[in-house]
Amino acid sequence: MIEAQDWQSISKILFQLYSHPEGLSLPEISRLTGLEPVASANYLFMLDQLGAYVGIFSEEDEWDGECDYIEYLVQSPQRWFFNHESGSKFPVEFDVEELMVLAQFAQFAGQADLVSKISDALGQTPFIDSLQPSLGKCLDRNWDTIVEALQAEKEVFISSNSTNAGLKRKRVIPLAVVHNRDTGFWYLIGSWRKSACQFRLDKLDRVEIGQPVAGGLPPFDLEQYVGSSWGLMRGREEKVEALFKDEGRVLTKAFARIRERPKASWQRHKDGRQLYSDSVAGVEEMLPWFRAFGSSVEVIRPKWVRERLLAEARQIMRYYSAGVDEQGK
Repeated sequence: MIEAQDWQSISKILFQLYSHPEGLSLPEISRLTGLEPVASANYLFMLDQLGAYVGIFSEEDEWDGECDYIEYLVQSPQRWFFNHESGSKFPVEFDVEELMVLAQFAQFAGQADLVSKISDALGQTPFIDSLQPSLGKCLDRNWDTIVEALQAEKEVFISSNSTNAGLKRKRVIPLAVVHNRDTGFWYLIGSWRKSACQFRLDKLDRVEIGQPVAGGLPPFDLEQYVGSSWGLMRGREEKVEALFKDEGRVLTKAFARIRERPKASWQRHKDGRQLYSDSVAGVEEMLPWFRAFGSSVEVIRPKWVRERLLAEARQIMRYYSAGVDEQGK
């Protein structure tokens, strides 16, 4: 978990890379940010793991696994980049969620101009917190109201931008505010019609505080609520098995995500790959994670996930095959 004092250093690195489209080596990053090389290496490793969110990538490294990876980075000449479009200020692969995350880095770094550009691109002001909840405060416009209601043990009335005009506001008893580290979004978990429901903060148009809850807020166990879910999506628990190649930093990144899962296990497969086994509820939320590993992972179970990824791979093949055929004409 990223501590609050680390955000300033991370922002320095991120915006030095943003300002140098030609890329920077670790010594150059250390010199420009004033950070020690080992500290820079640790932060780069952290940003590399969050690459899908913040648009960071590097030249292919030649780490052979013989030494500590951070020690290798300190000595490595490889260059690091912030992924820019030609003639644009935004990374090529950014979607709405990723722009939200970038906006928070910009907010912490005091880059008001970049926040304004992102706001224009999104059509809204992206006031949600980013990847880690350890700062203790989300920047969503309704955050303070929800926290006040939780502390005062009062009900809230919420309306969202997906609510039809003819519908009444929802009366919700707030139970917790939870962060989804995979999407970067914050959620209010509350009791609505006697069931625990999730409400994404950035989708709420308005939150109003109501009356005190008779008898106080009911007890709520977040760990029990989440259970074996991959993120926050709940549902039927399914057996998951996937084979990961032992190459590059594939296993390091995979281990980092699942090391806290109590039912997860690893064993060496007969073909040399590592077999990951787990029992997961809300497997749908795992799909982006699997996709990020590309050909370095093969999903064995559930069958429907394997079939979904296979269909996507075939679609990609059709895209690229059509492109080759057209170029060959």
